[in-house]
Amino acid sequence: ARQRYDLLWVGCAILGLILLFPFGQAQHGLDSLGIVLALAAGACWALYIIAGQKPSGVSGNHTVFLGMTVGALILLPLALLSGNIGQVFEFPNLFLFIILAILASALPFSLEMLALKRLTPLSFGTLMSLEPAVAAFSGFIFLGEILLWNQWLALATIITASVGCTLTTQRARKMQD
Repeated sequence: ARQRYDLLWVGCAILGLILLFPFGQAQHGLDSLGIVLALAAGACWALYIIAGQKPSGVSGNHTVFLGMTVGALILLPLALLSGNIGQVFEFPNLFLFIILAILASALPFSLEMLALKRLTPLSFGTLMSLEPAVAAFSGFIFLGEILLWNQWLALATIITASVGCTLTTQRARKMQD
């Protein structure tokens, strides 16, 4: 944290994420393996944010390409074991898979790499905290999911954190210049 407001915005984002969690509303208890995997994913995101800011010999687009290739190589054996791999290479399906890969992974990750070079890790991380809010809002709009009052409050808290972090970071940069 470099500014006095940084901890406030991170705290708001964390509070919003906690409010999104369906305490007492789930039919099943928490899975220990799921908790471990979620914590590991969070740690990997933190490393991704920090490593994405470091200058290296590999450009952002190359990094995205390498990541997509590694992901494909990891998933390929699973796809082969599923027994339906022939359908993947049929024309309409192959075209849809390529479009999906571009829109769901390649394009967003390429844009993230550009953003990582221009934003502080705190700003980028706080802005990334908007993802659960966007997912919940999309579920409401596109799937008709009904949000509870605490989930609406969570969305407002997360959006407040993201906007606040962005505004105070921009103001701090202007004061330094």
